[in-house]
Amino acid sequence: MQHIIPMSHKELRSFTLVQKVLAQHLTSHEAAEQATVTSRTIRRWKAKLRDGGPQALVHGNRGQASPRRVPNHERQRIRQLISSRYPDFSPTAVSEQLAECHGITHDSTTIREIMLEAGLWVPRSQRLGHRGIIHRRSARAESPPR
Repeated sequence: MQHIIPMSHKELRSFTLVQKVLAQHLTSHEAAEQATVTSRTIRRWKAKLRDGGPQALVHGNRGQASPRRVPNHERQRIRQLISSRYPDFSPTAVSEQLAECHGITHDSTTIREIMLEAGLWVPRSQRLGHRGIIHRRSARAESPPR
């Protein structure tokens, strides 16, 4: 059974270069030039590939959540506060109110992201305008009513 390993283009390119070096189609110096890295990096990649296979060349944080991400329980609390007390506020106003009244200090972009996830706010570019969508007549086929 084959396993699919998600790789970026850069990682895939380094993998193919190291394979060529291992198959002796390229030297370490030529591969280093093509990858714009040092020959020492190519030697490290070769050792990684021998020890751990192609998966070893993939960045170690792939698929991991950011350590700076707001925890889910706090996101849920913020969502609940926004929907109950500040449903028609903008993200900036909500972040100010959360800081003043509830002691929750997060950047307005973080609050915006939470509001978008929950469907509590729609960016202006996605809202319908004053009169909604205007369906224009094609200039050729229809003429205005008289």
